[in-house]
Amino acid sequence: MKVVDPDWFLNKYGQHFDKAAQGKAGIVIGQGRDLAFDNNPAGLQMKSKAAGQMTADWEPFHPWEKTGTWVETIPNNPFLISSKTSDAKVQRSIEILDWLAGEEGFLLTRYGKEGVHYKRSGKNIEVNQEAYKKDVVDNNNFLEIYGWFTPRKPEVFGLNVIDPKITERDKKIVEKINSYKILPSVGTALTVKEGMDIGAMRKRMNELHVQILYKDKDASAWPQYRQEVMTKFGGKAIFDNYAELTSTAKGKTIKFKAEN
Repeated sequence: MKVVDPDWFLNKYGQHFDKAAQGKAGIVIGQGRDLAFDNNPAGLQMKSKAAGQMTADWEPFHPWEKTGTWVETIPNNPFLISSKTSDAKVQRSIEILDWLAGEEGFLLTRYGKEGVHYKRSGKNIEVNQEAYKKDVVDNNNFLEIYGWFTPRKPEVFGLNVIDPKITERDKKIVEKINSYKILPSVGTALTVKEGMDIGAMRKRMNELHVQILYKDKDASAWPQYRQEVMTKFGGKAIFDNYAELTSTAKGKTIKFKAEN
């Protein structure tokens, strides 16, 4: 039907936004509630207008907005670091991530330097849009690389961002996104046990995805590929472990069959 970008798998990050701004795509996945704000220089709305798509009107939607778009974040949610990484590098990495997740790291990676890109009065943050565009947006919007880890909402730190360029349309976008249903957490972080190699499992799974796309050209062999991932690469043991963790956290027995 030609409704999916044939280069979706080969696109580098950001290319889908460029195609959307040029009118070559009508639905894209994006993060950040300001993605389609009227006056966000790095957003779809302004990029579309700059590309000549003057009637563009990017609106948020989610296919599961009423059934659940995400799960609640729980405190102390761990993440995995390769066992081959030295203790010194692990320690330094954690220190950097802790700083990024704090108020100082959030402000620097979201709004730039205080006194240059924004001024602060108590909990109020007033953004200097011209300086931010010149130093950040026009330099490939380089701060966006930190968005994967830092919180996206200033309200997390009790901050109030004052931006006179926020329009009524922007406010409606935020209202829509805030209406999405968030599912309750399963009550625990899903981590693997010592000796389980989730990295190897994911690597092999990705290799098989590529093989299906560019060699097999169909998914008829996926059941046997999946069996390989679940057995030889420990997928079943990993998912059984997740089920056990969840069952313990909820205080009840959860029946789980990885083969399904």
